[in-house]
Amino acid sequence: DSYRDCSFHTAHLHLAKALVINVSATSYSSNVLYDMRTGLAMQPLPMLETLSVAHAFGEIPPHNFDLPPVDAPSLRRVTMENYFLPWRSSILTDLNLVRSKAQVGSRPSFEEILKLLRGIPTLQRLSLRNWVPETGSLAEGERRVSLPFLMRIEIRDRPTQCTMLWSALAVPASAHVI
Repeated sequence: DSYRDCSFHTAHLHLAKALVINVSATSYSSNVLYDMRTGLAMQPLPMLETLSVAHAFGEIPPHNFDLPPVDAPSLRRVTMENYFLPWRSSILTDLNLVRSKAQVGSRPSFEEILKLLRGIPTLQRLSLRNWVPETGSLAEGERRVSLPFLMRIEIRDRPTQCTMLWSALAVPASAHVI
């Protein structure tokens, strides 16, 4: 796969219901990721329901919380593996964030993860693997993140980090914890 053979076409992207992007480690993978981010940010994706992005190998790129979000109002399911792209959707039900390596430098801050989760109160399934920030806690008087519709939650990371994040979440007693 050379970069010249992996152009990112956006002409019909607005019609997509599912978008799966897998980028393998090549000397051009950062260029492919940049083109992908640029292409997705260029237009609204009104029909997109599923977004899956995987960066297969190599160093995990920065988490990119500061990028403009992908405008996908129908988005219900997001899976990001070793990569993160922000999105805009008020009906997201499934979020799966995976890092295959527990790299410290590429993790979001505690505030960024809480802001992300606060923005998706419709979540029913949440899976975080090697995504929990190294340190953090709720600020004095700050309310826990309420996820009232959560049915399943999986947080896999170091025990102290999992406990720290768990203490900042308010989930239904009926939620299945893995």
